[in-house]
Amino acid sequence: MECAEPEVNEISATYDAESSKINITADVRHVRTCADCGLELKSLDICIEREVNFTQADAYQKLSPEQQVRVLEAMKTLDGEQLDIECGDTHSSLKTSFTSRYSKNMIEVVVDYDLTVELEVETDGKMKLELPGSLTDSNPASAYEECC
Repeated sequence: MECAEPEVNEISATYDAESSKINITADVRHVRTCADCGLELKSLDICIEREVNFTQADAYQKLSPEQQVRVLEAMKTLDGEQLDIECGDTHSSLKTSFTSRYSKNMIEVVVDYDLTVELEVETDGKMKLELPGSLTDSNPASAYEECC
């Protein structure tokens, strides 16, 4: 069996002003296919959820301390709103771990994303912050269900 590229059904991001974190959620379907004919044999629907600390992002860290304060104030206006997020590359890999008696196949799914935050910042005007990153999830191969 081979691992096909993960299919991203939906990806979304919202900002929580209280914690200064961006909540990112991706619904992904991953399929294992026949190595000879490519027929789908097993699949797994995965929901990956991550919190990204906005104040730890490189784009935020590069701002001056005065700009950081103004950006955080402007971010409060986005509390609970959907942010602009685009799905980038996706890939998967099969990893085998061995114990003294058994081996376990784990399948790792990775979804890269590009998050863009556009703000109207006092005294700075419009500001656009790019926050790239990736979501990763691992599941045992035994969690995949038969397709047919």
